Amino acid sequence: MSNLSKNKISWVNVFILTISIVSSLFVVEILSRFIIPPPPTPQGVPYFYNFIDKEIYKLGLMNFHEELGWVSKPDTRGYSLFGEFQSFDSMGNRNNDNYIPLKEKPLILAIGDSYTFGSEINNNETWPSQLENSLGIKVINGGVGGYGFGQMLTRTKGLLEELPVDILIVAITKPVIDTRVKQIVRHGIPKPYYSIQKSGNLVLHKVSQNVTVKKQDFFKYIFGYSYTLHLMMSKFYPSYWLADSIYDMQYLDINEVEISYKIFDEFEKLVKRNIIQHFVLALLPTSAGDVSLRQHPVSIYAKTMAEKNDRIYVVDIQLIFSQKQNNQPIRNFFNDTTVGYHGHYNKEGAKLVAETLTSYLYENKIISMTRKRGEKFKSLSE
Repeated sequence: MSNLSKNKISWVNVFILTISIVSSLFVVEILSRFIIPPPPTPQGVPYFYNFIDKEIYKLGLMNFHEELGWVSKPDTRGYSLFGEFQSFDSMGNRNNDNYIPLKEKPLILAIGDSYTFGSEINNNETWPSQLENSLGIKVINGGVGGYGFGQMLTRTKGLLEELPVDILIVAITKPVIDTRVKQIVRHGIPKPYYSIQKSGNLVLHKVSQNVTVKKQDFFKYIFGYSYTLHLMMSKFYPSYWLADSIYDMQYLDINEVEISYKIFDEFEKLVKRNIIQHFVLALLPTSAGDVSLRQHPVSIYAKTMAEKNDRIYVVDIQLIFSQKQNNQPIRNFFNDTTVGYHGHYNKEGAKLVAETLTSYLYENKIISMTRKRGEKFKSLSE
């Protein structure tokens, strides 16, 4: 056989081997995405994208804020990470889209994280919207996804400077008073936090907008498109691979329980100073059977404070969900349509929260059930 023929055979073998390797890697890549589904992405992001590029999550619906980290952009509308439509008022609160006559007083402000904000459901399906529809009283949805207890306090104080709020409902999940209290970077975004001074007072540590241009890491830039490699690097080299990415989470070594006590005390001061008339702390579940807050030290502390002040209340919605879930499938309350994600409340889950709060507000006479014909319910504080 001539040298030319041998060279042709060698090149053919190399070509076949290359095609085989590429095909195998492609099959592994597809199988990885099928077996371990990637996290959800904003609408319009292609199937193959760089998994550590946090820029793809900038939807134009959030603003930087030095005291809050991030906040919904006022007077904007669009589609979120999960595909639902969202719109916001002039203060960045999510619209309720309830086209019914509403009494402006008493005014209720709902503060919380994504379970209050209403991720994965439309404006009129969130629990603040359904509570508003049930009561016929204006409810402001001041929830923001990913917020911790400290951010909720800062957000509340900011809104109270603009709104004559009568009833404040702060809805917490376990991460709110746990990991997020000591978190300083969330999904690659700097996050403000509170600490306790030697004097015992809370101090807010603000953040600055990072304008530093970092040198391009070409390995991440090229191989970040492989989900298989992303899974491997995340497991074996997380400090390098996940740094400054959407998966970048950083925490301080501080006592989150003690700080949460102090933050709760600040909410209590709003009642004592008559800035608000009633303060309701709602304990929300994040998944089936979640009762993580029922005996949590912060919940116990809040209940103790509520016993001393008849205008402070603690609503155990985790108990209500656990009782309902004994007889109904979990999908009745949580959104399980987003593959690879545990899901927030669906419309029915948000409805259960709203119904529980409606009953509680009536039973504890925070909202009076007595009304004249044509009038909406009134607060006893009016």
